[in-house]
Amino acid sequence: MQDYSFLYDKSIIQTISLVGGIQGLILSAVVLFFYPRIHRNSNILLSLFILSVSLVLLGPRLKGLHIIWLVNGLRFTTLMLLYLYIRSLYRYISWKSEWWNILVLLLHLGLSYLEWRIGSPGYRLDSIYSVAMTSADLATILFYFILLFKNLGQYRAKIEKHFSTMHHIGYHFSYQLVIGFLAITSYQLMVFVYFTITANFQHGPVLALVNNGLFMVFLYFITIRGKLSPLIYKLRRIADNRTQAPQSDPALEPVISNDLQAIAERVTFLLKEEKVFLNPELTLRGLAEKCDEKSYLVSQAINQCLGKSFFELINSYRVEEAQRLMLDSKHDHLSLLGVGFEAGFNSKTTFNTTFKRITGMTPNEFKKQHLG
Repeated sequence: MQDYSFLYDKSIIQTISLVGGIQGLILSAVVLFFYPRIHRNSNILLSLFILSVSLVLLGPRLKGLHIIWLVNGLRFTTLMLLYLYIRSLYRYISWKSEWWNILVLLLHLGLSYLEWRIGSPGYRLDSIYSVAMTSADLATILFYFILLFKNLGQYRAKIEKHFSTMHHIGYHFSYQLVIGFLAITSYQLMVFVYFTITANFQHGPVLALVNNGLFMVFLYFITIRGKLSPLIYKLRRIADNRTQAPQSDPALEPVISNDLQAIAERVTFLLKEEKVFLNPELTLRGLAEKCDEKSYLVSQAINQCLGKSFFELINSYRVEEAQRLMLDSKHDHLSLLGVGFEAGFNSKTTFNTTFKRITGMTPNEFKKQHLG
């Protein structure tokens, strides 16, 4: 029988923690200095997020040092920085509006310092202090994840206002980033519950090894999967331009209404006759330029006169085109993915999810139902 006792060697855990921590420090510098510098605030926040994850990994190497309480307290900056990073992708942020994050951080630094001074054993709810500290930790985790998913929803809404696809924009990366960190946090909470209930720390080294391994994989994902695409900042560039409608004058509302109807007719013509939706990179600005109108007026015309968002309108035409291609025997040589590309989609995932959301079935199910 194979011997796995080496997994319980604390020196192995400390070595992996050191390697992971150094890796994180390097990746943090790479993100900060070697990737697109446009809208540097987002780069700085992502770099600091990676740095905070590195400090978590370095925790086992710092045990016994007087600064360990500081490192333990700073572990909550990971959630705070992730929240600020997601938020920075679709709007400007400033410390004047986000000052309350500092209060949360100071609270946990204070609790961590008290834990270090008192020497309260972790994973044991045997005192009022331990219960208070654990409750504060869990409340913070829940609070920030609620904020993260709320901001992801706002980010998605902003994308749908300006783009006809989410591919290459950054939403999927941001969503995977949050889900990945949620998975790691869930694992840590399960370990916490296990130790609290059983008080059995025999498998602690192995569980810590798994935790550090998850963090190392997560760090690679952040840098390689996300930052290789500078288009993640494309939304911010569009949001920076003043595309919002000016304050309306009640006396001009009838004129504006007539203008919007004319713009809506022009948009419909471009979609039906010129099939501009076949361009997978079509944006609200691009459509507005073809209409020779301002972006906010085109957006209003689509919303008020056509009853859809820009994202919904463009993709409804793409789905109709995909249905037409699948039912046309001239295009039998096309695969389903080929149909999606021909209809203006630029990824298999976007094609399948959008098609199902609009029709209630996948492209494959649609084809089987109509062609057998």
